[in-house]
Amino acid sequence: MMWWHVLGAAFVLAQLGCGASAASPSTQAASHEGGGCACMQCGGKHGESGMQGGSMQGGCMQCGGEHDGRGRGGLAGHEGHGSPAGAALSDDRAVFHFLLANREVIQRQVTRLPDGVATVTESDDPAVAQGIREHVEAMHLRLQEKRPLHVRDPLFAATFANAEKVKLTIEPTPKGVRVVETSTDPQVVALIQAHADVVTAFLERGHVEVRKNHPVPAP
Repeated sequence: MMWWHVLGAAFVLAQLGCGASAASPSTQAASHEGGGCACMQCGGKHGESGMQGGSMQGGCMQCGGEHDGRGRGGLAGHEGHGSPAGAALSDDRAVFHFLLANREVIQRQVTRLPDGVATVTESDDPAVAQGIREHVEAMHLRLQEKRPLHVRDPLFAATFANAEKVKLTIEPTPKGVRVVETSTDPQVVALIQAHADVVTAFLERGHVEVRKNHPVPAP
């Protein structure tokens, strides 16, 4: 399932080197100043003065996205700086980083189905539980509107490319969300299941895993 399903994230998550705590997705997660955060689009790592090993004044050196120069891994440049889509992306990024920073209080169960996966992602922390729900809804909307994210990763690019073949059912739970993601296409089923595994890896290893590229599986 999607990394935004945690997350995905998935769904999916503690930000390595970032010390955010569970406050709220829209405030706490947006500020990782000087904490070594990574650009969600390309995985490039940034410090207080931008991309490690070079300047970020004109954008991320790996993906060209615009950043705010404070190491937050801003992505507005990928959907239009200052546009409504850019603002939505900034919000999605904030929730994602919030979940990353609080991955140790997130529990996730994945059940493989013949045609996809069923996942339950929850937290005993009410703010984190709400962040999980917000993230899943936001990523579901991205699938519906075909607004891809994290496309430098082949697995995510392929998943978004097949968005119309994915059926997603979202059920809020008292502590998070249950998602059933299925397809009638064997290749897309393989994508869904591989994505679910990657979201779990995000939760286990944080940005060490986020910065990796993940192969497109065979059906």
